[in-house]
Amino acid sequence: MPASPSLRLGQVLRVAAPTAAAGSSEASPADGTVASAAPVNHTVVAGESMYGIARRYGVSIKQVMEWNNKADTNVKLGEVLVIKAAK
Repeated sequence: MPASPSLRLGQVLRVAAPTAAAGSSEASPADGTVASAAPVNHTVVAGESMYGIARRYGVSIKQVMEWNNKADTNVKLGEVLVIKAAK
């Protein structure tokens, strides 16, 4: 029986970062780290928190807040956050 193309709750997906030719910088490597020293743009999706985003990229919440001139840790659906390379 062929695999079902639908997604299941709790399923882990591994997505490759787009190539430079694609012109997008909104993805990170599967291990959750920033691939280069160049900043990336992260678009907030449903269910994400500042904590989860910072953890995904290996940076602190404070760093994300500073890079994006945020006064608090609230994020909004569709908001684009600049994420710089972890040092």
